[in-house]
Amino acid sequence: MVGVIGNLALFFGWHVWWPLGWQGPFDAVAAASTLRSLVAATLGAYAIVRLETPRWRVHALLGWAVVFPMVPPITL
Repeated sequence: MVGVIGNLALFFGWHVWWPLGWQGPFDAVAAASTLRSLVAATLGAYAIVRLETPRWRVHALLGWAVVFPMVPPITL
């Protein structure tokens, strides 16, 4: 399972950072956005662990992260 997720991450990363293939230009904006997201997620996860956040709050945050992107398509 971890190998499948890693393979998908590499596949999508390659297609986002090099949209025209290896011969095309490198998309620095996409790479910077990816790096910023990874840093934010790492810092958030570290804060949750370090502050000993209650389990219900972690589950509420994860639930919100799943539900929030679905709100616009549901309301259309």
